[in-house]
Amino acid sequence: MPQSTESDRRSLPRFSTVDVEVSVRPRGQLTHMPALLVDFNRYGVALLLAEPLPKDKRVFVHLVCGNASLDDVVGVVHNSLRHEDGYRCGIRFRTQSNAQFDRQAVEQKLIELEGMIASGGLDEILASTAVNQSR
Repeated sequence: MPQSTESDRRSLPRFSTVDVEVSVRPRGQLTHMPALLVDFNRYGVALLLAEPLPKDKRVFVHLVCGNASLDDVVGVVHNSLRHEDGYRCGIRFRTQSNAQFDRQAVEQKLIELEGMIASGGLDEILASTAVNQSR
């Protein structure tokens, strides 16, 4: 997958869904922070978290949609803003990072998840084979 430009990333719609569970593991920590998904596209997510994350912090995002999951998608925090009872954090995926395990499979699964959410066909991805990476 070619690298996206800022204009490509911003021209893609962002999708919200309640059918995707998400958590974040900041680099250097063993535990995941639960989060609520605000919106998603193949290039990143906006999440609601109980605690702020520092800008430019590398994180590992865990997405679960039924039986399908993506573990440890590498991302970088672009912003973390106070929002009602928590913090709205924008995270851009960095799937081309050397820290990303199985880059092509992860990118493909992100594209598939985006497509399923966009078409309203989320049930299809629920039945698809999960891409699981172990660290």
